[in-house]
Amino acid sequence: NQTQTTLRENNKIFRLLAEGEFKRTNDTLRTLFNSLPGIINVVDTDFNVLDVSSRFIDAFSKLEEKQVIGQKCYKVHKKRDSICPECLVKRVYESGKPEIRFSTPEEETITGWSFKVFASPIKDNKGNITGAVEFALDITDVKQAEKALQESEEKFRTLADFSPIAISIFKGEQLLYVNSA
Repeated sequence: NQTQTTLRENNKIFRLLAEGEFKRTNDTLRTLFNSLPGIINVVDTDFNVLDVSSRFIDAFSKLEEKQVIGQKCYKVHKKRDSICPECLVKRVYESGKPEIRFSTPEEETITGWSFKVFASPIKDNKGNITGAVEFALDITDVKQAEKALQESEEKFRTLADFSPIAISIFKGEQLLYVNSA
């Protein structure tokens, strides 16, 4: 009887310790999940949202997290009734491998930003795909810098091409550019 009481007390202590450790681990992962500089969502193989980062809520849905969980990702992302034509998660499910894509002009018009999307399969211990995690990184600043550089290069080329003075550009011994003057 004393032994059974001790075992029950020990089991209770171990359970409480395990629950505390689980909570600490879960809290750490949640903090990491929400502090990454991108938007994260996790979906099952039926495209139901299982989890999202706080940045996802801010960027896409303006709903509470509990209102997004269980909804179809295409409904939450783009208010569609079917899978998006450019769906990266669908490609992941077909290939079984991580996939990458860039935002479309339509998406950039809707969101107001450019992004690079990464998606990877989530597999069980037998290697079966059970879902996918999708991570979108805001690259608006990079795209704007690329555009500004391209415009600057076009202005330089126009000026150089029509200059009455001879202009040549060398890199080391290699001639890279010479105008017609």
